[in-house]
Amino acid sequence: MKKSTLPSTSKRLFSFVARPALLTLAVATLAGATPVHAQYGLVMEPVINAVAYDPTDTSWWPLTGFLAEPGQVFTYAAGYPRDPVHDSVNISNDTTNTITGMALRIVGTANATEEPWILNVGARTEATFGDVTGDRRISSDIFHHVRVSRDGKFILLTGGAIPPGGRFTDISLSELTRVRGCRLNSPRIEYVAIESSFLAGNYFPGDVNGDGTVTHADYELSLALARGARAATPCEIAAGDLNNSGGIDMGDIHAIRALIDGKTHKSESDHD
Repeated sequence: MKKSTLPSTSKRLFSFVARPALLTLAVATLAGATPVHAQYGLVMEPVINAVAYDPTDTSWWPLTGFLAEPGQVFTYAAGYPRDPVHDSVNISNDTTNTITGMALRIVGTANATEEPWILNVGARTEATFGDVTGDRRISSDIFHHVRVSRDGKFILLTGGAIPPGGRFTDISLSELTRVRGCRLNSPRIEYVAIESSFLAGNYFPGDVNGDGTVTHADYELSLALARGARAATPCEIAAGDLNNSGGIDMGDIHAIRALIDGKTHKSESDHD
């Protein structure tokens, strides 16, 4: 994350039908390019770990420089290759909130990982969140529940807390992995635009409006969000994305309706 008023340092943080070899070679020759029988997909793994307080350490950024309130969205750039300067700077929670989750969504492409950058929100990208270290998981020593949407574009980290004054890493590990297909001049540099947000408070399945219970109001709100009345906030997605699609859709609407109906039926049976 980075904002223009802060020191200018880096900020985080294919698809092509295969053709016969001769045709590929002919096209490559005409284009003046070398045929490459593999293309690369960007995979990123966020690393959000606690950092011990050190009064002599001045290499950190205040969170309010990017995000001041829960649900607020800050868009930045990250990708491959990584910037070692960014990886060495930590974030301090200088808000009054205890952070109970972090949400990240890949929303487009970018031309660099530091300002001045150009963020192309809405541009198509095959980049996803996933395991970069090879341990088959995305881990954090703060947040113990990690959920990645089926398309790999949205990641939610919960089950932990960062108190006011707490410091944490905000590293984006990244790699380009070979995927099936054929592409000329496969890119060795790739940057994407990422929306980030933090959560404060407890969110449980179906409580989309965050009032502490699942009611018809949650159903109405989720229905409006699924129909595109506005973009769902990370907090709303945390509670309303029951089918792990990365957003709130009609599948979630039916699940929330079932939660409400089940609660109603249980309440009625308790009075029998």
